Amino acid sequence: MNRICTWLCALACCALAACGSGSDEAPPSGPPVVTIDTSRAATATIGAAGGTLAATGADGTAYTLTVPPDALVGEIAITMTPVRRIDRLPLSGGMVGAVQLQPSGLQLARMAVLTIGQPAPARAALTLTGFGIDEAATRVERSAAAGSEAATRVLVGHFSTHGAGYGSAQDLASLEIPPGRTDAEGEAFIEAMDTLLSAYGRAPTAIQSAYLDWFDGAVLPMAQRAATDVELLDALREYADWNGFALYVADDEASLDAFSAAVGEIDALVEERIAAWQSLVAPKFRTAIRANNDRCRAEPSLAALSNVLFLQRSATVPPWIRPAVQEAHGIDLNTVLRELCARLVVDQRSLAERLESTAPSDLDITYGLLFEGQTESQGVPVQVSFSGGNARFGRESPANSDIAGAFTVAVSALDADQAVTIDLKGCLVLEDALLGHWVTGVCVDEQLLRNGGLPRVEGWYEGTSNNRGYAAPATLHVRQSADGRMLVIFGTGVCCADKVFELGPDGTLGFLGESTSNVDFTWAPSPAAYHYSGHITGTVMRLEYYLSGDLVVGWDMTRPY
Repeated sequence: MNRICTWLCALACCALAACGSGSDEAPPSGPPVVTIDTSRAATATIGAAGGTLAATGADGTAYTLTVPPDALVGEIAITMTPVRRIDRLPLSGGMVGAVQLQPSGLQLARMAVLTIGQPAPARAALTLTGFGIDEAATRVERSAAAGSEAATRVLVGHFSTHGAGYGSAQDLASLEIPPGRTDAEGEAFIEAMDTLLSAYGRAPTAIQSAYLDWFDGAVLPMAQRAATDVELLDALREYADWNGFALYVADDEASLDAFSAAVGEIDALVEERIAAWQSLVAPKFRTAIRANNDRCRAEPSLAALSNVLFLQRSATVPPWIRPAVQEAHGIDLNTVLRELCARLVVDQRSLAERLESTAPSDLDITYGLLFEGQTESQGVPVQVSFSGGNARFGRESPANSDIAGAFTVAVSALDADQAVTIDLKGCLVLEDALLGHWVTGVCVDEQLLRNGGLPRVEGWYEGTSNNRGYAAPATLHVRQSADGRMLVIFGTGVCCADKVFELGPDGTLGFLGESTSNVDFTWAPSPAAYHYSGHITGTVMRLEYYLSGDLVVGWDMTRPY
């Protein structure tokens, strides 16, 4: 588990809880004691697309947890257990209802909503509030809540015990502010979310004011003072919740429409805030990513590399920071991968030289992570995607390697007398007990040819043209024409028309002529004074231009990284 994920575990030891007493008297001192009803527990697996989980308490209270999209990185088995009672809950008005959520400590990237099927009408001198109790019952935390005639809703940011209840001003002052916020930021967040959660029926100006106050009082200040990885991720999570406000508001379509209409009237003000936040946070993510990458180079480890990728993914999946801003500040995935402290490599590979149709052969391949400055790679778990021409595989693609990167798949030829082409793509998989797993962009591609197969070369190549000591960037576009021919179009982008070649069945290149278009081409005979020759080996293409027998220009092209 990387250091950032370890932080998430530690941070997540805060949660929500409930109290069994309905008395308005001050609760006795001492830590709260939570009693759950395990016979009423319900479990569901929820992933990045979001989902719901429902359970019913012994008293008939219905509980529904709604997890929004992008709250989780990968699929997680979530269990919700109704709470029977909570002794010594520091809310003098008692609880409305509560559940225990597991796995304990799970941190959500976006807040979920717990709906309690009990009304929460206004009560004199008492305030409805959400609350949370960590697993060790050492911390009781305040969260946003809103009640209606039918149900009560509570925001959930991390898993333990969550609920809603009534407290006096003194009670609420004793509860802790959600982690990652100052007291002022926490109060601004809770006040705004209380308003937004109960937005249906409120005046549009109240909704607009709460939404903008939330940004100005909590979202922007957290981004401004973020100076560490933890603070930066806290700021990102706050922004994600603010940006996805509608997910927390709607009880039904009418509620959502009313809310969207109210906020739509201040679109320009919202857009100004989004632009300000992104321009502030993007360079901070760039600094954090580079710092973690430097640490990875100094002390190579999978944990250090995980931090780099975790930060990049957090900012860009989904794109909380817009793609144009990502690229401008160098935090887009392509830039981060180019600068990454390690690359995925193929350490070992074995496959029979000839594949038969009657008996499969094992393709054994081992992947490793090679850090800069090191000569030996480190075994890592990899997801392998595979496909082929005239090939049959013994398992479905994609499939996972073992923890050390070793992977095996049985392969046979559909027709042993025909060429076989096998395309493989291995990508590093990062796993975390709390966050689930995701397939990173750290990948390596490979093509294996058997039974007389030739390389599949269709696509774009880039490289350098060398003209008697002068080097210039160049590109090759290899494509199949409408009449089935494989054409290779070469251009430097500096001068002259593109040169067009035909790729022969043996991998050689024959010059056809010149064209100013990559679409249409007319045959043109080669002057006797010069000729072109070339060959493709694997993913390297070599072209040479001769004039009166002397080599004038040479091109070495490889697939772009």
